[in-house]
Amino acid sequence: MVEHTEENGRQYIPKLGQILVSKGYITEEELDRALSEQRARLGEVMVRSDRITAEQLHIALAHQKKESIKIGEICKKLGYMTSEDLNWALNRIKRRLGQILIEIGVLKDNELQHALALQNESSQDT
Repeated sequence: MVEHTEENGRQYIPKLGQILVSKGYITEEELDRALSEQRARLGEVMVRSDRITAEQLHIALAHQKKESIKIGEICKKLGYMTSEDLNWALNRIKRRLGQILIEIGVLKDNELQHALALQNESSQDT
């Protein structure tokens, strides 16, 4: 079981990353890296994966200020990416923390399952 304390009069359930670090499955640095990847925005994901250039993203963002359209749609409209590219990037930004940690090779599936079980136990204790 994972310890939890009251916060603002409510039971506090530890976040998955906190559990993984406390159990020694990952380091704080590995958690920070995965969280950074999880928070990446669509344009960042597209540039990091070399699907668009930084200059193309800059142009698309300038268009977005004028048109109030989602950045992915603007990039498609400008011919910078295909629907397949957009779907790939959207799937990348929807990934959960555990999946990212497994993909970057710092966590094993059984460790993730154990931490999720501990987190679930914690939520049922409240």
